[in-house]
Amino acid sequence: MIEIKGNVFDKNCQPVPNAYLDFWQASPDGKYDNIGNEFRGHQKCDNFGGFSLKTLRPGSYSGRTPHIHVRISWKRKFLVTQLYFKDEPQNRTDYFFDSKLILIF
Repeated sequence: MIEIKGNVFDKNCQPVPNAYLDFWQASPDGKYDNIGNEFRGHQKCDNFGGFSLKTLRPGSYSGRTPHIHVRISWKRKFLVTQLYFKDEPQNRTDYFFDSKLILIF
């Protein structure tokens, strides 16, 4: 089990209260549940943009390093991104990998 805690900030580094977050990821063995809701969820940030997610570490699958997808929605605006894990060997070969999006535990 891992726990990811953080805050959502706007482009001016101000907290985004009550932002809506959608998370989805592969299972630990690298499979997506495209029928049900396993390893998928959503939550609303607190008044200071804070959130906390408890999940299992996702597995890798063909050509992708382990990652968690996040969609942040607020006031009819949204951002879709991915969160990555440090020291994953597949980070070097994943086309979408961005070192600025590494989770810090």
